[in-house]
Amino acid sequence: MPHTIVHHLQKRSVKTPHLASIHFKDNGQWRTYSWSQVYQMVEAVGASLIELGLKPSDRVALISETRPEWMMTDFSIMGAGAVTVPIYPNNLPE
Repeated sequence: MPHTIVHHLQKRSVKTPHLASIHFKDNGQWRTYSWSQVYQMVEAVGASLIELGLKPSDRVALISETRPEWMMTDFSIMGAGAVTVPIYPNNLPE
């Protein structure tokens, strides 16, 4: 397996599954995702995209504000072999 970001995420989720991977604020409160939680979400979303028909080298538009789910979705797309096309909300016409 090539050493991709998703590969390293999977290795880290096995080595230190319960350690904090991401700290973020949600409605004014700090939340945490562990390495295993992040990898499980990345794996589930990637599998769902493949089940929906996503093929390697397909492009996937991703529109979202900066947040942990954006990163996990980006990793899911990469893990499925596709390419993320980021669209930031402030790039949209009124």
